[in-house]
Amino acid sequence: MVLLGLLLLVLSAVAVLGAIFLLDSSGVEYFGADVPAVTLFVVGALSVVFIGTGVRLMASGTKRNLRARKELKRAERAQAERAQTEQAQTEQAQTEQAQADGVDTDRESPR
Repeated sequence: MVLLGLLLLVLSAVAVLGAIFLLDSSGVEYFGADVPAVTLFVVGALSVVFIGTGVRLMASGTKRNLRARKELKRAERAQAERAQTEQAQTEQAQTEQAQADGVDTDRESPR
């Protein structure tokens, strides 16, 4: 989306700059072709539409990327919390099992 929006902006800029710099005072010659003034007006109007569309596409693509990054971070945090909870449960189960077997987990056995 962002690339398509950028492409539309570049094409519109080329059309507008071509209209500004390639026109001569004797007639309307646009990129080597004689064109009526109405056609030049239509090119300008379409450039404005393409610029608006390009900006909207870039904005929506950026929003979508940001949303995806937030969801990925949220999923990573949830996964880390689950792993931490599972580790704590495993350690607790091992401690309870050791206590049930009669081993004192607070002290190390003499060697």
